[in-house]
Amino acid sequence: MDKPFAHNRIEYLVNLTQPKKTDKILNVGISNIPEIEIILEKKVKECVTVDIDDKKLKYASKYLKNTKLIKEDITKKTSLKDNYFDTIIISEVLEHIDDDKYVVKSLCKLLKKGGKIIVAVPNKAFLHIINPVKYAEHKRHYANEDIQKLLESNGFKVNH
Repeated sequence: MDKPFAHNRIEYLVNLTQPKKTDKILNVGISNIPEIEIILEKKVKECVTVDIDDKKLKYASKYLKNTKLIKEDITKKTSLKDNYFDTIIISEVLEHIDDDKYVVKSLCKLLKKGGKIIVAVPNKAFLHIINPVKYAEHKRHYANEDIQKLLESNGFKVNH
């Protein structure tokens, strides 16, 4: 029997990055415990995380040794270098942003030619909509075709 691709969500996202020692990876948005960064910072040349929340960034710094943490609002022009990152991860962030099209277009500029973006968003499903707390926190939910259309309209080829 083949080995599973991943045992949990974090492992799944990390495995999608296919990290190499020469990679520069940008993670947009930090979770309460920076699990993705903890794993990636040991596997890549450079790991950068941006978030608008000072408290989350400060808390995350306790867990991280080699991840550069930047307070930055990705919905505006950023100080990040164009054509710099091999991979960008944006997980559970786009649904909170008013102009998701602008953000995806901006992230595209930050990627090296041939780079990849890994996007995770809530699925537009009945069970998500009936949870009023979660639904109220989000600007939108995405059906698979919605997120695919958003990414393809910005030049990305959806592989997974």
